[in-house]
Amino acid sequence: MPLSAYYESVILKSLFSNTAFPSVATLYLGITTQTVAGAADATLLSGEPPSTNGYARIAVTNNATDFPAPTGSTPTTTKWTAGPGPTGVGSFPVSTGTWLAGAAFYTGFFADAATLGAGHVLWYGALAPAGVTVNQAGITLYFVTNTVQFLLL
Repeated sequence: MPLSAYYESVILKSLFSNTAFPSVATLYLGITTQTVAGAADATLLSGEPPSTNGYARIAVTNNATDFPAPTGSTPTTTKWTAGPGPTGVGSFPVSTGTWLAGAAFYTGFFADAATLGAGHVLWYGALAPAGVTVNQAGITLYFVTNTVQFLLL
């Protein structure tokens, strides 16, 4: 999962401009129709479904329980290890209809705001399997924790 352009800038300012590094107490997991190739923060947000038919970002507490200390070097990694909802699962609300006219979703992202299509994208990566669709009511899209991994090379 790559860092967003916004967060790359935040890190560089923190390292080289003596700017305070912002802490984010709650992260919000969303999905988008944008593919990782050629992704930009604005295109990631523009491909997010509206709240119509039950879509909402998943709120995730940003703490050492959900995201343990990074390990290793080249790459340094950490994983999302706990989730809201059933043990080990981060679930979107159950759909009440089709999300984005049955469009395929290719990328998941973490943002710093719950507001759909807004906030700063912090980190994003390809969904597996790619091209997930929510094309009817009654679908629960979810992420199994320990499968969402973050790398710094």
